[in-house]
Amino acid sequence: MKNALLSWIGIILLTGCTSSKVVYKSQSELNKMEQVADTGRDYFKKADYAKAEKIIQPLCLERTVNQPLYQSELSSIYLLAGEKEKAHQMLMLTQASLAGLYDESSERRAASVWGNEAEKVYKGEPYERCSLYLLLAMSFLDRGDPDNALAAVKSGLLADTDSKTNQYKVDYALLQLLGAKCYALRKEFTLRDQLLEKTFNSFIQNEPVAKIFARELYRVYSERKRQNKLSQPPAKLLRGLCVVASREQIETWLTRSLKDDKISKNDLHDAVAWAKASTAQFTPLDFNTLIVIWCGLPPDMFREGEYGEQRLIREGIISYLDPCSIFIDGREYDPFYGFGDINHQARTRGARTMDQILKDKANMKKTANNTADILIAGSGAAAAIPVLGLGMALTGAAIKGTAMVMSARSDIRHWENLPHSFAIVPLKLPPGEHAIEIRRWYRALPLGSSAAKLSVQDNDVCRVFHFRPPELDMDQIFRNYGYSPDQRIINEFASVTVNAVDANGDGELSETERSQAKKKLTELYDRNKDGKLSGDELSAGEAAIHDGFVGNMKKEEK
Repeated sequence: MKNALLSWIGIILLTGCTSSKVVYKSQSELNKMEQVADTGRDYFKKADYAKAEKIIQPLCLERTVNQPLYQSELSSIYLLAGEKEKAHQMLMLTQASLAGLYDESSERRAASVWGNEAEKVYKGEPYERCSLYLLLAMSFLDRGDPDNALAAVKSGLLADTDSKTNQYKVDYALLQLLGAKCYALRKEFTLRDQLLEKTFNSFIQNEPVAKIFARELYRVYSERKRQNKLSQPPAKLLRGLCVVASREQIETWLTRSLKDDKISKNDLHDAVAWAKASTAQFTPLDFNTLIVIWCGLPPDMFREGEYGEQRLIREGIISYLDPCSIFIDGREYDPFYGFGDINHQARTRGARTMDQILKDKANMKKTANNTADILIAGSGAAAAIPVLGLGMALTGAAIKGTAMVMSARSDIRHWENLPHSFAIVPLKLPPGEHAIEIRRWYRALPLGSSAAKLSVQDNDVCRVFHFRPPELDMDQIFRNYGYSPDQRIINEFASVTVNAVDANGDGELSETERSQAKKKLTELYDRNKDGKLSGDELSAGEAAIHDGFVGNMKKEEK
């Protein structure tokens, strides 16, 4: 706990040094900085982290109103480049800037009739500040410091209280899960269980995702019942949810999510009983390694309104039709998307005080424009009295000029290299070096993969590793549609027909199950019965699998 206090005291000291040292930049200069930053963001999207760092890092050196934004984005670059020490220091500096960098004159100007909101110090949205503390908590855990990690979690949960109503107050499930892990490491089990309960409650607030997992849990229960294997637990992802939740929470979750599925109360009750009984032997939070997958594109901001006074948040892009598979030492794991949904955080935050100021400024600008138009139009009618007509025209022109320099444009700066979601794979790995491979799919087509090494020590508290799946490359996707050799075929497509080929129902595919899948699908599409698939048969089979897979996933997404 002493270390935690020292670290956070250090942050406070840093913030105290930043309060009055903002370097003034004109709006034109700020716009040029953003153009430079956009180049770095493009390199980030291409996973060229070295070039992204080279462009973004110099923007972080000067204490401009944009410094906290560029520091946030540089933190993302370091995390995905595997530069853990640089990432940690930058996350600390970012937190210090967000907490302490303040310039009274720019704040006053931004709220005035003439000022532009983007001229004030960037502070980020609640979802951005929460995400910063989330990443900082992960970084402290990776360093073996659960005390400071817990302090970061608590700061993130405080940042998450900024909502319009209490409905979505403090509902960042991944933050809460990390907090529960910290309490478990500190052997404070009562507090651990309380935060686990809140974690699950936050998860079921995100209804679209919660419904997908509820339907899968009931499907697995029905299959186990049919096979008379109710002693067998669900696969790891569902198992993890059931271990975190109480029986009452699972019942609430399934009842709410499956209310339109015409399931009897008795069947639902039996499914809940099975979910808890079959997972009773598992320990919550029993992992020493956390794989964090940055999936999809983050929320975006844009302006609406006659003068751009309305700032709207547009959800980022992710498609569960384009999944990724994680292989650790050759064994496949599915990432869990339900706890770290940044878009859910972005769309459930409340209005800002600045929104009303901008609305008032837009109304003033509109009134001034209308008044000027009336005076200028009236000057023509008063032309018979030259002095009066000229006076009306000059007054109208003056008011029109005043209206032109009024600024009601909203600030749409945001942390552009966050993901749509942080998917997680919690693992308990033995000490040593482990191989990780991330395979990316486009619909049912294998797109590409990336590989790395993980090192886990015997005394590690919880190692955290950040990865991003390969980007979608449409040219590569089209090239992958050239079905030729039999080698790529069924082994790849078996993982998207898991319900048909997962013989033991554990949600994962062994090499034996993949081999059986190849045999099964060859039988299905071998039209001339020669024991192998020709190019045409291969193409027809893959197209059928693809169409079926997409159709099923679209139903789930609805």
